[in-house]
Amino acid sequence: MKKIPLVLSLLVFIAVACKKENSHKPDTSYNPVISSTDFTKSTSLTNPYFQYQPAKKYIYEGQTEDGFEHTEDSLLGETKQIMGISCVVVEDKIWLDGKLEELTYDWYAQDDSGNVWYFGEDVTSYNPDGSVKDHEGAWEAGVDGAKPGYASQNRPRGRPAAQGSKTTAAQAKVDQSNAEYEKLLKEVPAAPAPVTVATK
Repeated sequence: MKKIPLVLSLLVFIAVACKKENSHKPDTSYNPVISSTDFTKSTSLTNPYFQYQPAKKYIYEGQTEDGFEHTEDSLLGETKQIMGISCVVVEDKIWLDGKLEELTYDWYAQDDSGNVWYFGEDVTSYNPDGSVKDHEGAWEAGVDGAKPGYASQNRPRGRPAAQGSKTTAAQAKVDQSNAEYEKLLKEVPAAPAPVTVATK
């Protein structure tokens, strides 16, 4: 008789494990069409809402719940091929209370319509003593079902899409998210402009 509770417990454990595994499956409703023929000048970032200039360092800093955070972003002079598309590499360094907390290489590409796409990131997180903690959050489009997404569309927030264009279910979700984001923006004070430092 003691075997029955044990078997029941095992079945419950398996059911929960399967349910948890299924909860991490990728969202198949989002399926952008990515073709290298639409990215003929992919490393030229001309989108006015997504600007990274060579030889410039973008600095963001401020107090957080965890401490004083200092972030430096730089456009590197290198590219990475992802899904047949050349992506620029942006180095992102984050310090917390003067200690390097995270080093990330972000991959972006601009399509011929001026939209900038985010193709993934290589992440290294550090412990306070400087040793490597993990690489949690790293991903690359085209690997293990990961898909690229917009980093910045080539139109101002709130401006409607061009007349006659077909709105997909995925695009509708993006537009809804943008609308919700704009609503939140009205409820918080504007952030100060980033400090740019020219480097040679």
